Amino acid sequence: MGLYIQFQRRAIESLRLEAEAVVPPPIGNDTLLADDSGNQLYVAGVSEGIGTCSDVLGMDVLVLSELPTGIPCDLGRHACAYTVLVRRLTAEEASADSLARQDIARKCIELLWPQPDKVDGAISFGRTGKKTNYTAVV
Repeated sequence: MGLYIQFQRRAIESLRLEAEAVVPPPIGNDTLLADDSGNQLYVAGVSEGIGTCSDVLGMDVLVLSELPTGIPCDLGRHACAYTVLVRRLTAEEASADSLARQDIARKCIELLWPQPDKVDGAISFGRTGKKTNYTAVV
């Protein structure tokens, strides 16, 4: 389990210096989340900047998913520095990824930026195109 968290955290931290990295708005259990295309997003958790898995101590990152997670949203004690989306690689991304072409399980971490206005009552996150892949060790 420790290796999985470390690989994912390293991928998350690799996006920290991007100009689009901004603090997400407050999110509660009833908050609707969507990407800029209107697709619903779900809270997958918070990647905490603690321990040996983090090069940047104290920097929490909100992690969203395209798939329902069933994880209750309790972000009250976290001050997230930015938001990322963890997702499967697209067919194009998989064909360009040498490890994915070898049938090694890979995931993508994509940097998101919160849009200033709610869209249809949902907090909307724009896709920045800034992303990195990591090996999904289970």
